[in-house]
Amino acid sequence: MIRPAYPDELSRARALGQGAAMPGSAQFLVALVEHPVERIIAAFPYWPLPVCDDSDTEQATYEFAVYFGTFSADQEQLLDDALAALETAARDAGASHLRCQSSFPENHSLYQKLTGLGYEIAQTDRQFTVPGDIVKQRSIRIYNRLKSSLPENWRIESIRGHNPKAIYKLVAQHQLMAPQQFQHYWNSSNSEHFEENYSCILLDGEEIIGTFLITRRGDHELHVHVEAADLRHMSQLRLISSTLRNHSFSQCPDGFPENFTFRADSKLHRQTKNNALRLGGEELPHQYVLCKSLSRLN
Repeated sequence: MIRPAYPDELSRARALGQGAAMPGSAQFLVALVEHPVERIIAAFPYWPLPVCDDSDTEQATYEFAVYFGTFSADQEQLLDDALAALETAARDAGASHLRCQSSFPENHSLYQKLTGLGYEIAQTDRQFTVPGDIVKQRSIRIYNRLKSSLPENWRIESIRGHNPKAIYKLVAQHQLMAPQQFQHYWNSSNSEHFEENYSCILLDGEEIIGTFLITRRGDHELHVHVEAADLRHMSQLRLISSTLRNHSFSQCPDGFPENFTFRADSKLHRQTKNNALRLGGEELPHQYVLCKSLSRLN
């Protein structure tokens, strides 16, 4: 059975996401089994994505996620029913598009399920992996060559102790991360979050002109989500990037991480992609974010 979650079920439904990024205002559909006792076996949170213009209701997009907590023999049917219910809920809320939060490779069952229901590729996520020692050695070597050009009033600080809205304002210039994703990774109580030791900002006086945001994945990997410079300082891009990387990578213990992964996509995040390729990085299989126009019928 698929239905909206009752208020006293929300904490259990949210827990199935295991700390995944979603806004606190997310609504939930839940899948339940009734025998031998009623229990939630899957949750389907959904929420509206922020729009640039509040009056632009025709382009309103809702995002959703899929979390199964318990295997069910009827999982395929439950997913079909949940996706249909999500489309109805999004349409009723005035949405024109419904987008899956996660990205999937082509051989993933959810990719195949969603494309079969009319979802199309909205974003191509590309990731590159590079051995950790290569990244650190090259970055520190480049910084040593450029550091004599550093302006005297530049300084590096950890992201902690700074207003996240001010940092996100810079991130948003490049469309590098949705607000709720940034808020999720900012929260240090989440299992994957911006690591204080490795995530930093560069200030010119009191103005944030660059940021480097990294999370830790497992015991041996650091993931570079965001490397960004203020658009008004793009003429200093190489120096800004070198300064941020040097500060971050200098904090890493010997032998850690074994690998860095760099996030990119087909149109954006080119800076991290180019950096990974220059370092001899290996591109991982593409993953795709899928979206459906709700003006279409299945």
